[in-house]
This record gives sequence, structure tokens and C-alpha cells, in this order.
Amino acid sequence: MAICYLIAITLLVSCIKSSHRRTDPCSPERTESTDGGGLTMGEVAGVISKNNSAFVHCYEELLEHQPGVRGKVKVKFVIDASGLVSDSQIIKSDIDDDNFKNCIRSRINRLKFPRPRGCSKVDVSYPFTFNPV
Repeated sequence: MAICYLIAITLLVSCIKSSHRRTDPCSPERTESTDGGGLTMGEVAGVISKNNSAFVHCYEELLEHQPGVRGKVKVKFVIDASGLVSDSQIIKSDIDDDNFKNCIRSRINRLKFPRPRGCSKVDVSYPFTFNPV
């Protein structure tokens, strides 16, 4: 029997710079530009989608102990100049289970992103929605 889960994802991507002026190529308004800096939302979402099974694994483990649980988890993380996650934290969660939240953070910390263009770091806020289907 196949078990399916819906994980809805939206994101906010911006580069960390000493100045956040509108002309900054790493500002959120420019993240979709091919000639700007940072990473596009599509690049970040692509890496997370490619690794979706890791987040589903965390959710499946949670469902074993709390059947039917659902909710949103918002993760904030920093992608460093090499494309690795240098810092992550759960900034909001409807699901109050430390093992689940630690699992999500652990999976985020293992991700490898493309090197950001023109920026030393990229700050990402990424909400997940977990629902049993």
C-alpha cells in the first residue's frame, strides 16, 4: 500500500549583505534575475524538492507516534558561499515534537545548494506544510 503525503512549500530568499539597498543585486526583488546575485527561488526550491524524501521520512516517523498530526513548520537557514547550510533554526512550528523538529533541521543542514552568485551568504525562510493524504 502506497502512502502519500502533501508537503506544500513556499519560500523567501535574500542575500545577507552589509547594506540592503534597493539596488543591491542580492535583494529579494532581484533573486529571480539571471544576472543578479544570490540564488533564485527556483534554485532553492529545486534542491529542497529533490530532497523531499528526507522531509517525508521525518514526517513518517512522527506519524508512527502521533497518527493524523498535521501542521506547518517554518525553517530559517543560511546558505554560505560554498552552497552549504551554515546555520538553521525552526522559527515557527504548529507541530510540537522536538524529535520531528530536530529531524527537519538535520535534513536542512545536509543540503547542498549551488554557490550563490555575487553574495557571500543567502538567508532563506522556508515554510513546509505537512498533511497526511
